[in-house]
Amino acid sequence: MRSRRFLRHSFFIVSFVMIFVYGIGVGTYQWFPYNVLVTIKNSIIFVHQQQSNDYKGEEELLRFAFTNPVISGEMFLPPLETLDDVRKVNESIFLPVADFFDAYTNIQTLEDTDISLKATPSRVKELSFELNEREYKAYAYFSLQSAGNHSRAILIIPGSGMNQSSSLLLSDEKNYHYGIMTAFTKDDVYVFIKPNEDAYAFYRERSKLNNSFIVNWHLNRGGSYSASYITQSLAFTKFLKRKYSEVIVVGLSQGGGAALLNSIQSEPAYAIIASGYSVMNKDVEWAGIDQIIIPNISSKLDAAVSALSQLKTRFLFTWGKREVGAYRIEAMEKITANKLSLFSNVAIFVHDGGHVFPVKAIVEFLNTEGIK
Repeated sequence: MRSRRFLRHSFFIVSFVMIFVYGIGVGTYQWFPYNVLVTIKNSIIFVHQQQSNDYKGEEELLRFAFTNPVISGEMFLPPLETLDDVRKVNESIFLPVADFFDAYTNIQTLEDTDISLKATPSRVKELSFELNEREYKAYAYFSLQSAGNHSRAILIIPGSGMNQSSSLLLSDEKNYHYGIMTAFTKDDVYVFIKPNEDAYAFYRERSKLNNSFIVNWHLNRGGSYSASYITQSLAFTKFLKRKYSEVIVVGLSQGGGAALLNSIQSEPAYAIIASGYSVMNKDVEWAGIDQIIIPNISSKLDAAVSALSQLKTRFLFTWGKREVGAYRIEAMEKITANKLSLFSNVAIFVHDGGHVFPVKAIVEFLNTEGIK
């Protein structure tokens, strides 16, 4: 009887601890179902605001559009005031999905401009580029640390979550990317800014546009927000490869997936993919609307990964044993690792941590590759 009671109590305690830890992950790292909860919250706001009997014209829709937080300080786009303004910012980044799969080859980089903001971080690189007779812009925070020798550039693509680029560059200890900047203390580091994030927000007053006014708009017109931002990162990689002798593309989580898709086309010298890919996704994919959504990408990505050995890029793939879902399975059973370890240009590292950059392993990988 006592043993049953002990087992029952132990079960409840273990369950409570697991739920508590996962809850912290949802709040801190914005794991699933973070965006579902945000949607529910916005729905509650919607129901509450519906109760007003006063008709407000465009405000009937605009009041549901701007619900997400912006960073403090200056941003480089003007505020949005009308529904037409919302359309224009979506059109400014619109990319037909068909243009994505060979984008790197067809991108023509144009001029680059340094922007200084009354904000922290303050330094932003603006890059103009052309693809299939249409002009776009891409943005990245940057920190120049190479003492002017321009030997190596690091392009970090942030993972899921709002306004990650600024926190990443500032080495915010509460940010799940924390630590990665210490791996590149002698390099010029560029932290890519996704559209509608950080200083590149689509905002009104002190709130920015939510995904409900972005993601479906692109998909329903033959585009993809994900394809758009990864193409912008490709343009940055092309720009950096012409300016530096070596480029390293780095990403964690969704940023790791984006870094992988980038590297397959751009072939940087090195690519670091932390918790960003699993072969399990071809059968079962656990993802929200804020994750990478590019129609027909799954089969193309699997085929490209199978041919990684044909690329010049040296890859490092990592997974943590304290992750959740597919990436924990990957860390424990090494499903993807066993496949990729067959390639001479791929290194694998499984660590005891969670959904993080294993900084020491990354530094060791770069040292092993002769990068000091």
